[in-house]
Amino acid sequence: MLIVNKQEFSKYDFELRLQGYEGVEQFQEAEGNRFALCLKNPFDIITLVFFLKEKRASVLLIHEDTPKDTAIEMAKRAKCTALLYGESNDFTKLEVPNLLQEESSLLQYSSGTTGEPKLIRRAWTEVETEIAAYNEAL
Repeated sequence: MLIVNKQEFSKYDFELRLQGYEGVEQFQEAEGNRFALCLKNPFDIITLVFFLKEKRASVLLIHEDTPKDTAIEMAKRAKCTALLYGESNDFTKLEVPNLLQEESSLLQYSSGTTGEPKLIRRAWTEVETEIAAYNEAL
């Protein structure tokens, strides 16, 4: 079971959401692509990150209050092929000049307090290693 903002989600809810993503045309060739998520619903974010990680795609997380035009610019700068904005069905395809050949990753921008925000990339394998270490410590 998962509780998000006092709302409970079962394993069935999680799996049902993942099945729904399987049918989304834009995710049919997700591997190797970067997807920007600027979503309001935490359950959508969690399930999409999990789904795209399993598809060997990279995910850029953008704060939910970011205006759409700004989110599009951030996604383009990060060479994302698409932006999911607001709701998980608001899908904007983005033109990317050169697809990157790199290990799929979790992406985010630095705060930009000392200049232009910088893109930070952590490979999913690094994230998994850190999670395993946390779980072992608990």
